Amino acid sequence: MNCQFSGKLSYAILKVCFVTLYFHFCAVAVAQTSIDVQPNSVKVVNGELTIENATKTVQGYLYNMGNGLTQFKEITGLENAANLISGGVFFVSKKYAGTAKATINGLTVASISSTEASYTQQLQAAKMGSLLSSYPDPFSARNAALEQISQGVIQSATIVVVDNQQWYVGSNNSEQNGNYAGTSTTGGIADIQFSQANGFSPVASLAHNKINYYFGVNAGLYYINSTYPIFAVYAVDGSDQSFESKIQGRGFFKQYFGEAQGMQGGGKTSSRFFKVDNAKAIVTLEADELWLQQWRNFEIFSYKTIFLGARKIIMADADLIAFESNARNGDGSPSNFSANFSEIQFSNNMYPIGDHPTDYWYLVSTYPGPDVNNNTGSSSARTKTINLNFGDVFLNNYGEGTLFYFGSENPSVYIVNTTINCNVKNLHVANINTLGLGSGLIYFGNGTTGLVSNTSWNFNIDNYIGNDKLLGDVNLTNNASSQNNQITINLKKAIRRPVVETAAGGTNCMFYVHGGYSGSSIIVKLNADYAKDMIGNPFDIGETHNKYIISGTYLSAGTQEVLQFIPGVTNFDNVFLKDCTLISKTGIQAIGNPSTSCNLKASNLTLSWGYPSTITFFGQTQPTVITDLSIFNP
Repeated sequence: MNCQFSGKLSYAILKVCFVTLYFHFCAVAVAQTSIDVQPNSVKVVNGELTIENATKTVQGYLYNMGNGLTQFKEITGLENAANLISGGVFFVSKKYAGTAKATINGLTVASISSTEASYTQQLQAAKMGSLLSSYPDPFSARNAALEQISQGVIQSATIVVVDNQQWYVGSNNSEQNGNYAGTSTTGGIADIQFSQANGFSPVASLAHNKINYYFGVNAGLYYINSTYPIFAVYAVDGSDQSFESKIQGRGFFKQYFGEAQGMQGGGKTSSRFFKVDNAKAIVTLEADELWLQQWRNFEIFSYKTIFLGARKIIMADADLIAFESNARNGDGSPSNFSANFSEIQFSNNMYPIGDHPTDYWYLVSTYPGPDVNNNTGSSSARTKTINLNFGDVFLNNYGEGTLFYFGSENPSVYIVNTTINCNVKNLHVANINTLGLGSGLIYFGNGTTGLVSNTSWNFNIDNYIGNDKLLGDVNLTNNASSQNNQITINLKKAIRRPVVETAAGGTNCMFYVHGGYSGSSIIVKLNADYAKDMIGNPFDIGETHNKYIISGTYLSAGTQEVLQFIPGVTNFDNVFLKDCTLISKTGIQAIGNPSTSCNLKASNLTLSWGYPSTITFFGQTQPTVITDLSIFNP
């Protein structure tokens, strides 16, 4: 066997080479070992090759340091080498000159055409498993892999995109592409080109059944289409055939243009990026960095397993993740969705390219909902788990439900057997006007007449600093058959800071305890280790059909009470203050005066500076009243 190393190969390529060497040399000896030394190679038969050097204790691959000097280096990364070479390997690196100008019209190599001769020459010479005869782009490698799989040559394929390889993806009409600088919406010539029909189809999709990718460092795709969408992942199959595809590594995907530049139909049909609607689909997308324009970038319908991961996402506007429906059962096993994003910048003025509007809406939405099937109101029986794990999140808020929105275009949405967990490490919010004051970062605004049962929403936020309400209305369902539903919000530290208000409207608080339907109630649990409102009062409490359980420590640093009653409301029976401490500014009672005498349920309640005589507490004889507030000013 000949294996020569020259220069510094990428991490993924070295894994392939090393594992090939490993399986060649480390076969179990079943016959006498022989060594054959030839002028340009050494052959070991039925034996093991032992290399003892200064790095012999390192478990990993053999790396060429230059001039044939080698050392062992540790294997790290998302995939071990055995998985990386589980099928055919197709290497991708640009060897052609200039712009590829490759139009992809289908899923075969023959469907690719280009006017660039050097691109065509590289594509014709490309071979599976050869780094020297690599494919000129990921899509041509994908087509070649699909052909090899269909012919039974291989069972699956891994496409390895070498470090620092980049392509511009767009329309086959340059007048429907923007330029490379993002300053004009016309005149851009794409390396990889799709017609409008193919952009919204599997032809443009990297993800295909049995096709996996590993993008090297700084390898990726720039999307310069400015008129119609071109999907990076499009896995749509109403017949729910088996589908599994992974896109991993340290690459990037960056959209240049969106609604602000007048893409066809506005944001609702323009800059979408990822769509899965196959109840058996298993899809992974991991990247180092994503630039995503507005409106439903990740459209989630029926699926089995979806995993998303990124170190950094810069999002221009609305609906980063939209759960549209999950109504088909697939193979009947539970469906699992997971998104792990270390940093999210959700703001048009942070977007690196182009000019953008000033409307900021939902980061995550269930709209119309995870179980609606067209307009039939049917639901899938499979259990559904959604895990959203976000690190540092920077939001600008202009609208409602900027972190999480529940709403419905369909009045009969069904949501059953669903658990949604949203974990945020650091949440930073700037409200650019007062439109969102009555809405809240977490907002269940438009309820449904459909069945909502055995469903929970769990929000765990380590640190919040911003000027917007955290929780708005909770209007879930008025279907009397709904049951076993709960919303839980856990805060470690939350501070609502001052903002200059430019218009009237909404209620100025941190938590809006109000709403619900008489037909069905939901349990809402609020718990804060430390929540401080420097603008108004932490709580506005009105009449609600939901059952609120409030625990933890809440402070008002302004001139208002911690808990304020909405005027005209007299029934607060569904609010329970449990193991709760309410602290207001010196001399101000923690609880404000209700419009009329009322009852308030409490257990282990501590208040600053007393409470109105018009309130009768039941559940305990009376709260503990304190006046030394020094320990509540960390």
